[in-house]
This record gives sequence, structure tokens and C-alpha cells, in this order.
Amino acid sequence: MVEFATASRDQASLMPQDWVERQMAAGKVLFMLDGLDETEPELRDRFVLPWLSKLVQNYPNCIYLLSSRPVGYPPGRLQELGFTECDLMDFTEPQVAEYTRHWCTAVRLAQNESDEEAHREGEKDGEQIVAGFRDNPYIRNLACNPLMLSAVCLVNFFERGQLPQDRAVLYRLCVEGLLHNWDQRRGIHSELGIEEKLRVCREVALAMQAKDQAEYTAAEVLEVFNKVLPDKERAQRLLEHVRYRTGLLLERRAGIFAFAHLTFQEYLAASAVHEGNLLGILPEKLVQDHSDPRWQEVIALYCGLTTTPSARSVVEGLIALEDSPMLGEVLAEAYLSSGPELTQDTEMERNVVTRIAVAPYRAFIGVFPGEALDRFPHNLAAQIANSCLGMEESNTLSQAFSWLLSNKSFVDIKLILEKLNTYRALDTTQISELIYFIYWLGSDEDLMVVSSMEHLYGSAPLDLRDEASTSSIQDFGFPVSIAWIGTIGRAIQQGTVLGSPGADAAVLGLLGKVNEWLKVPGDDVSSMFFRFHMPSNIGVPKDRNSWPHWSSLLRQIADRLSQRSDVAAEIVDGWRKWADTLEHPTDTGQAKPRGRRRRPRRPSTEGEKSL
Repeated sequence: MVEFATASRDQASLMPQDWVERQMAAGKVLFMLDGLDETEPELRDRFVLPWLSKLVQNYPNCIYLLSSRPVGYPPGRLQELGFTECDLMDFTEPQVAEYTRHWCTAVRLAQNESDEEAHREGEKDGEQIVAGFRDNPYIRNLACNPLMLSAVCLVNFFERGQLPQDRAVLYRLCVEGLLHNWDQRRGIHSELGIEEKLRVCREVALAMQAKDQAEYTAAEVLEVFNKVLPDKERAQRLLEHVRYRTGLLLERRAGIFAFAHLTFQEYLAASAVHEGNLLGILPEKLVQDHSDPRWQEVIALYCGLTTTPSARSVVEGLIALEDSPMLGEVLAEAYLSSGPELTQDTEMERNVVTRIAVAPYRAFIGVFPGEALDRFPHNLAAQIANSCLGMEESNTLSQAFSWLLSNKSFVDIKLILEKLNTYRALDTTQISELIYFIYWLGSDEDLMVVSSMEHLYGSAPLDLRDEASTSSIQDFGFPVSIAWIGTIGRAIQQGTVLGSPGADAAVLGLLGKVNEWLKVPGDDVSSMFFRFHMPSNIGVPKDRNSWPHWSSLLRQIADRLSQRSDVAAEIVDGWRKWADTLEHPTDTGQAKPRGRRRRPRRPSTEGEKSL
């Protein structure tokens, strides 16, 4: 084994007889086996695993470390031998930096620099590489994979210390380097040219992407090669070359191929769409299938490597589509990946940002997106987000709403109130987007205006037993719940809500609607509303004469909440404690809450504050 590993019989002969066995018997050996999945399953089960089992039994005091891709290893197979199974994680940022420094140092040592100089300059080189992609999320993501980080380091080395910021260019350099160029630089030449290598790999990548597969059998790969190259013998030689000489299309295990990183499969698929392909997949198909996760990165990469007119056609096609959950993110990525001629077109930029602003906000609870708009200049995003707020057409809160949640300093309350004055012409979701910010950030005068808007939230159906009324009561409940969430946000942000004429009138009107809403039986209508606890510092109305009315209303709400299965007891208790503060004021005329007042957790983001 030592002779085989060192490729030197002389090295092995220097070791005393049975030296390895003695070291293993003493437990002084770390035994590492890499790539268990690369063994044919039959050979693995007949020879490798029994041999390994015998080693573990004969030398139980050694440490054994094995690696395998999950697809090539039956889970639990080695647990009976005392192995602990772990999943290999990506590099963390510090590990990426450490690896890069070591890589650069190793290159300098290989060039016969002194240890001191190699470590000093290698450290600088590594820090420069990491700094070069620190602000580039795509290269950062690629660099978390150890193999891909090596490729990034190689690109930096061959490009003389300059990493391209355009990821399509970086991927091209990595692909061409792995496939051909780095062998050429080392003086290793082949009869097979880079163009035919690229052509066959593009077709394989697109075929795998179209089938949503990350692996292809050797027979499937060869079938594609044969379709591209009329010479069957040359196709076979090319497959053998790819198998043994390139690091791009790897034989993960016997007869099973996969690209070194999914990113390269996506890049080559995009290149195949750009160059033309045997499957006849055109950019128009990518646009229509933009919600399919397998094409989203392909769309962005296509826009990055194609001509400006073709990229413009894709971007305009996305703008013209109807709403979908992923439209905003895909459109932003496609536009920003395009060349400078398109991204410097100010009219196109406004069209893109406007379409993103009215596109659906993908998740309401637990996620604060807005990232799509956040990638554009904030002044432009703010102007368009404010102008588009309350203009969504998909009955889903918009990206404009999402972005303003996280950027409250840009919220234009005056413009929002002007829009809200036309509430009779707006649908439920449009009203909800506008009213949220009034209750959260509006002045007392703004809240007074809102309190005077009759039927702002719609009207609850008179016959609650009518099945046809269900959608109506849900439409009625959505803006009510959104307004209440805005009220909670105001309490968290300002320390209190009530105590001024506008706030008192607006919240009292809102509570009346809450009470109407809760008359509707069924948990589905109220599920969103009840996820939010009563803040302890919402305050009391300024007019003490109104307190009995407030208290009565709060107790009605608490009683109705207590009858619902999806409402936690502490939420009901919060409403009753609020009523208590109005029924048992202190001698000074200020309400005093019963029990211990909980200090609200400090939210970590502006968006979380608002929610």
C-alpha cells in the first residue's frame, strides 16, 4: 500500500518489516479513505467494506476517516462498526480565507520561494483574492465549495491577480480552464480542441437541465456526444478524455457523470441556449418557465453572456408577464446580469423597477424580502415603491410594501394618505398596503383622517350563515388585521399608541371592526390576526369618559377570542388585562396595568419591528 501511494518501491523499502502493522496495533495511525462512492457498488460490497471491517476489528485503537458522496453510500452502513456519520458542510467565511491563504502560500513554495517569503506574500495574495469577491454573492457562494474555491484561485492565478466581477465571465474562465486551458498552460496537449469539448458539454448540460437532473449515466453522456460529433470513435475518445483529463464533467462513481458544480451545468445550459442547441430550447421558453427553479439562474447567465438586443428581449418579456411569486427576483437578476449598455438605460431601469415594485411579495410571515428592489439605487427604489404602493393587482402584498417595511425612512406618508382618500376605488389588498403605514408611521392628524373614512375596511356581511359571504368577511378581515399589526408596530416603536385624539379615534374604530370580524365562526378567517400578542404598552385613551366603552369592547373581543381553538390563552389574557387597566385606574388618573409588565424584545430589523 505504501509503495502504491508513494509510487516508489525505494521509499517503501526504507520502512522496517511490519512497521505499519505495529503502528496500527499501537493506535498511532490516522487511516483516511477518500471517495468510497467512486468504487463500483459490487466491488465495494464484496471487497472494500469487508476489508475495512477487518481493519477496524484488528486495529480498534486507530482513528478511521472515510469520505463519500451520499449518492454512493448506503446510509447507516458503517454505524455497526462504530462509525459516526456526518454531513460535510461548506466552508465558512473564515475557512474560505484560511484555505485561500494556504493555497497561495503553496503556489509560492512550489516556485521555490523561501518559507518566510512564501508565507508572507501568500498571506497577502490570499487576502487580496477574498477581498476581490467579498462583495460578490455569486463568487462567495461558489467559494464555499472547496473544489470550486480551488478553481477560483486558479482563475486569479492565471489572470495575474484579477478576478472578473461578472460571474458569467468567471464561470467561462473556470469552465474553459478545467476543460482545456490549464492543461495547455502546463504543456499537456490533446488532439481534441476546446470548441468541440465545449459544444458537447453544452449539450449535455442543457439536456440534464431540461430533465432536472444533476447526474447522467455514461451511456446518456455518450449518446449526446454521438449526436454532436458524427465520428463515433472520436466521440468515444472525447468521453475518455473528459473522464480522465478534465475536472469539469466528473465520473462521480462508476458510470455516473455530474458537473463539478451545479453552477457550471447552469452556465453551460445558458451558453447552449445562446449558441443554439439540439433540443431547440429558445430564450422565449426560459421566459415562460421563469418560475421553474431550474431555469432561474440560467436566465440570468444567459442575459450575462448574450448580446444586448437578446438580453433586452428577455427582460422585456419578463416585464410583460403576469404576476408570479418569483417574477420580481428573476427580473432583477436578469436585468442586472445584462451588459452595461442595457443596465445604463435609465428608461429601461425605471420600467424594471416599476414592474418589480408591483410584483408579489413572496412571503409575509418570517421573511423580509425586498432584496430585489434593494439592488437598485435607494432613491429610485423609494420613489417608485411609494408611487406603486397600493397598486398591486394580484391580491398579494407587493414588493413595494416589502421594501418600505425595511426602509421606513423613505415612506411618503403624505402620498399614501392621498391614495387612501380614493379607498372606495381600491381593493382589499391595496387598502391594506396603504393603511398599514398610516397606523405604523402616520401622525395623529393622519390617524384622525383615517378614523373618519366610513367603510374603509369594507362591511361585514349581514347574514354570516350564508356560504357566499365567506370571501366577503375574509376581505373585510385582511385590512383589519394589517391595520392592527401596524398599531402593534407603532406601540413597539414609539412606546405607546393611545393618548391623542387621532390615535384614540382610529384605534377605537379599528377595535369595533375587530369585534365584528370575530363574530364569524371558524378558525380560517382569524388565523393571521391571532399570531400577534397584545403589546403591554399600547396605552389608554385620553378621554376618561370613554373608558367604560373601551373596556366593554375589549372584553367582548377577549370573550370571542377565548372561544376559538387557534388562540393561545396568553393572548386572550392580554386583552383582558388591557380592559383591567381601564376599569381600575390609579388615583392620579392614569391607568395602571395589573401584573408584571413584560419588556418587549428588541426587534433586529426595521421589517421585524413593523411586524
